[in-house]
Amino acid sequence: MMKMLISFLGMKFRTRCQNEPRILLSLSEIFYMSIPAILIATADTIFYFLQTTLKNELVIQAFGSLEIVIIGIASCFLLGRSLSGVQWASIILLCTSVMSIEIGSFGNSSSSLSDLPIFPSLLAVFYSGLEGTAGVFYEKILKKHKEMNLFHQNLWITLCVHEGDLT
Repeated sequence: MMKMLISFLGMKFRTRCQNEPRILLSLSEIFYMSIPAILIATADTIFYFLQTTLKNELVIQAFGSLEIVIIGIASCFLLGRSLSGVQWASIILLCTSVMSIEIGSFGNSSSSLSDLPIFPSLLAVFYSGLEGTAGVFYEKILKKHKEMNLFHQNLWITLCVHEGDLT
C-alpha cells in the first residue's frame, strides 16, 4: 500500500511540475497488466497448499531453484532474448547444485530425488514456473510502455498485484 501511495504522489508531482501528457491505456492493456497478478495469485495458492500439506519444506526449497531456469526460458520466449551456451550451462549448474544441496540437507545421508513425493514435486515445479513467468511478464510490461514514467508504471503494476489481495 505504501509503494502505491508513493508512486501515486510521485506521479502527481511529476505531471504537475513537468506538464507531461496523460497516458491513456486501453481496456486490453489494463487486463494485460493483470496477467502477472493472476500468475502470482495462483502460485501463492499452490505455495500455501504445499506448506500446509508437507511435513517439511524440502520439496519447495529443492524445486524453488528451478525458477532461475524458467526465467531464462521465459526471457527467450516472451522477451526475445538469446542466451549463450555458457549462460545456459551456468543456470543449469546453479539450479542442480542448489537442488542437490537441499536434498542432501534433508537429514538422511541416503536421500535422493526419488525419495521426494511426486505430486507435491510437480506442484512445486509448477509454482516455480508461475513465479518466474510472472516476473518476466512484469519486465515485458515495463518495456512495452517506455513513454510512461516510472511512478505511473509502479502504480499500475502495484494496483494489479494487490487486486488479488483485495478480494
